Amino acid sequence: MSQSRAARGAGSWRRWTWLAPGLLVYTICRVPSFFEPHWYTDEAGYATTARAVLHGLPLYTQAWTNKPPLHIWAVALPLSLFGTQEAGFHALTFLSGLLAFVALAILAGRLLSPRRALIASVAFALAIGLPLFQAELLVPESVLIAPTTWVGFQQTAFSDAAVFALIIALLPGVRRRTLLGYGLGFVAVAACWLTPTLIVAGIPAVAFALVGFYQGYVAFSAPSSGLGIGLRLLGPALALVGAFTARHDPRPTWPLWLWACADLGVSAIANRPYPHFLVPALAPTILALASVRGIRLPFRWRLAPLAAAFTVTVPLALVAGTDFNLLQAYAAWPGAQLSQHRTEWSAQLDIRGPADEATAAWLVDHGLSQSSAVIWSSSAWLYLLADLPLRLPTAPIYNNVVLLGSGSAVADRVDAMRPELIVTSEEALSQWPEIATVLARDYELAFQNYPDSVYLRRPGH
Repeated sequence: MSQSRAARGAGSWRRWTWLAPGLLVYTICRVPSFFEPHWYTDEAGYATTARAVLHGLPLYTQAWTNKPPLHIWAVALPLSLFGTQEAGFHALTFLSGLLAFVALAILAGRLLSPRRALIASVAFALAIGLPLFQAELLVPESVLIAPTTWVGFQQTAFSDAAVFALIIALLPGVRRRTLLGYGLGFVAVAACWLTPTLIVAGIPAVAFALVGFYQGYVAFSAPSSGLGIGLRLLGPALALVGAFTARHDPRPTWPLWLWACADLGVSAIANRPYPHFLVPALAPTILALASVRGIRLPFRWRLAPLAAAFTVTVPLALVAGTDFNLLQAYAAWPGAQLSQHRTEWSAQLDIRGPADEATAAWLVDHGLSQSSAVIWSSSAWLYLLADLPLRLPTAPIYNNVVLLGSGSAVADRVDAMRPELIVTSEEALSQWPEIATVLARDYELAFQNYPDSVYLRRPGH
């Protein structure tokens, strides 16, 4: 009996050894992510909000964000454990990617041949391991590739929730009570994070942060031509038609194409050049492409609308682009570590990274931590690196401009606050120069490390 158990155990273990190549590829590709500098602006904004939450400030009123609370709570976890270290933030996205890899491998093992499952798993390991799509960053999309979160991390997760509901409804042989259970689960999970948030912050504040804030964002991103809008609507329409025509196809892979079209459609509709917008679409797209093989003629018409939807949506989704600059930095990382050229390597990612580090060190050395301050920059890392309290509604200056209506309104708010110091960056001064009047009247330049400048309030002003 013991020999039989041992044999079964060995057989079970061997069934999963095909995961080893993908796991190895994923792990090796992610190593440089633990050594990244503080460079990506959205991470700073989320981390600054998470710090405020850890200090007891309520979300959407005093600790403002435009993301659902689960994402801020997720950022708060590594922040509380490891401080502002990028290695801590990227440890969380490494685990998220690992969960996504295992989930994809299990699904591939059930739907694809062993060889195709192996190819799909390695392809996915490369896609989320390398920084082409910025999957290592602690942004909502990098967490969404783990089990779907029912809008708790990002509003766009609603598309996944809707697609899975449609798949359940259309799959032959699935009882309708399953769809009811799925719907009740969605409502229950959403209520768990939404109800306490509404109680603390109130409906108007939450509604604006999660929905109203994006009205201007959508208007700015919308294509200017009717053709562009029409093509972005055509993809989802064809995908819906395709789901109905393909539901009786003998091969159970049509849900993959529907799922891929939905997540690619999110990137197409967003219409912004941010590679991480493609991260949630990587798993279904790779699985769908790996399932392609000869399709017998009698069944080809069933899949035609889904194929058309995919063909229309892919080029529109690719407006998000890829981060080849970050890929090149990863390739140069081993040499930079060996030659001790880490500062130069950091500047490859964002020139503000080394400047923020040097500026934070100067502020700390001069005893200016905990001073009232305004960081007039798209990069909000100095609030964290120099331990400066946040007095504006939110950390990144571009969100304050949206919240208060204009750069002039933000400058007026800063003038009324009378902070002890203001740190500017060249790009922010160029885009929102209204703060220059306040600086010239009440402040003097104390330190510069391009593109950062530190201004201290003049005595008596």
